[in-house]
Amino acid sequence: MQAWHGRRPDAGLWDQMERTQLFSQLLESARHSAGLASAVTTLGSSSTVHEMDQALRTVFRRHAAAVADWHPRSWRPALRWVDTLPDLPLVRHLLEGRPAPHWLDRDPRYAPLAERRGAAAALAATTLAPLAGDDAAGLPERWRRHWHRLQPRGEGGPPLRRLEQILWRCWQGLAGGEPASEPDSRLRRDGLDVELTRIFRRQAQSPAASFAHLGLVWLDLQRLRGALVRRAALG
Repeated sequence: MQAWHGRRPDAGLWDQMERTQLFSQLLESARHSAGLASAVTTLGSSSTVHEMDQALRTVFRRHAAAVADWHPRSWRPALRWVDTLPDLPLVRHLLEGRPAPHWLDRDPRYAPLAERRGAAAALAATTLAPLAGDDAAGLPERWRRHWHRLQPRGEGGPPLRRLEQILWRCWQGLAGGEPASEPDSRLRRDGLDVELTRIFRRQAQSPAASFAHLGLVWLDLQRLRGALVRRAALG
C-alpha cells in the first residue's frame, strides 16, 4: 500500500491531464502514470462512458480483493465489502423503482439485477443482498451495518471510528441526493483526500489505514473518470 501511495499522481500531473483537450492525449498521459496505468489498459479512443465506468469498477474490485488478501483472514470480509461502495448509486436507482439501465447486463455483478422482478428480490440473488430494503434512503445505513457485522469484534478501535465519521459523508453522497456543483465536489474530494491521507500515514499499523487506502484509490479513479468523461463528451 505504501508503494502504491508513492505512485499516486501529484498535483502537477493531475493539472496536466485535466487541461488536456484531446481524449487520446489524456489516455496516453494516464498510461504513462504508474498510479493510473492499470485503470485504462482496456480503454481506447472509441470507449463509451459505460465501458469506462465498468473498467474503473473492475479495477477497484480487483484492487480491493488484493488488499484484502494481504490481511489476516479475520479482516478480509470487511475489506472486500468496500468494493460495493461504487454500486450504491445504481442500487438506490433500482430501489426507487426506476427502470434498469440498458447496460446493466454487461457487468457480471449487475446482470442478475436486469431481470424483470422487484429490485429487493433481485438484489437477494447477488453479493449486494445486504443492501436490499424497502427504504432507498436507508441504503448508506444498511451498508454501514453490514460492514460492522463483518469486522472482527474488539479490533479497529478509535482510528476506525474516526474513519467511519469521515466516510459517512462520502457514503451519503454516493447513495444519492442532489448532485453538488463542480467547485463543491472538488472541495469535498480534496478534503476527503487530506483526511484519508492523514489516517493512512498516522495509523499505519491499524486496519483503518487499509480502509483509508481503498478510499484514496477510489478518489483517484473517480477523478480520472471525470477527466475521461469530459473529454469523451467533447469528442
